[in-house]
Amino acid sequence: MTFLPRLLLTLLIWGLAGVAFAEPTPDERFAQAQQLMREGDYPAALEMLESLTRDHPENVDYLFASGLTLARLNRPGEALENLAVATRLAPDYEDVWRTHHDLLVRQRDAEELDNFRRASARRFPDAAWWQAPDPPPRWWLTVGAGIDSLDNDQPNWDNQFVELRYDVDERQRYALGVARDSRNDASDLSMSISGAWSMDNWFAGAALAAAEDPDIMSEVGVDVHGGRSFDGGWVGTVRYRYRGYVNATVSSTILTTEKYIGNFRFAYDLGLSRLHGASRFTNHVLTGNWFYREGASLGLSFSTGREAEAIGGGQVLETDVESISLNGRHPINERWRLDWWVGLHDQGELYRRKFFGLAVSIGI
Repeated sequence: MTFLPRLLLTLLIWGLAGVAFAEPTPDERFAQAQQLMREGDYPAALEMLESLTRDHPENVDYLFASGLTLARLNRPGEALENLAVATRLAPDYEDVWRTHHDLLVRQRDAEELDNFRRASARRFPDAAWWQAPDPPPRWWLTVGAGIDSLDNDQPNWDNQFVELRYDVDERQRYALGVARDSRNDASDLSMSISGAWSMDNWFAGAALAAAEDPDIMSEVGVDVHGGRSFDGGWVGTVRYRYRGYVNATVSSTILTTEKYIGNFRFAYDLGLSRLHGASRFTNHVLTGNWFYREGASLGLSFSTGREAEAIGGGQVLETDVESISLNGRHPINERWRLDWWVGLHDQGELYRRKFFGLAVSIGI
């Protein structure tokens, strides 16, 4: 091969190698980060976006995408910082303003949200996304009923209940309830009072129920719980439950671990119980929920282990249990909501229950 063809071939090889090993352009890196976001690999997407924002600190698209990714990683404080910079750099970029507003709504900082809404009204006077919704009802009335069909020639059970709830605000609520439970030829009437509170990442609740001269329900029931939410969508809860029957008492400690991933929730409950004067036993529950739109959900639960069941006459029996249940919550509008539940419950060798329930809540 002569010198000239060899030189041309060498230059061609060098050129192809340079193309093969060239650094990706910012647009190519951004496209790759967006693909990682679509695939749900938010940590990898954030790493690329942070590199892009360091190299190009005034690029609004990079800052916007970083803010969205941080929000999906449950890091709202850092997401708001990025969106604040993007809003300042591009004051007419409405998608940035809308996302910034939605994050502030989730943060529940009323003063900052009001200030941002006033600024949004001046910038986008014809938009609807920044307008505060009508305040939700503070009083809620819930009416519900359920029926249990038993095998082994056992008569069916049924129950009805009414609850009146008052929401002081999103962090504090109280409720009063009345319930009637019927099994065989016995019917018990019980009353309950409950409250729930939250502050920052902490939350707690308590309930007290009582029945006069009950045959199948507990004379006194106490339920207290507390918990905390953590970074990454994790939540931990400890619950203590006490049931005092005529001739027996049952106490339970329930440890719950929850994980939120996008529109899904997964939870595991470990129940440690004691039938006083008799035995100790455990129960396990796995639950999955899909929040398919605001305020609406579908849930599936599996339970196995041992439980204490009231069998009438103030007597309580410990048995093996297995159950599966499906439940749903469906807001009809801002003032009406429908809840339902259905499932199977095996109570050892005693019986199998097929149960169904329905409740309607009305904002008043």
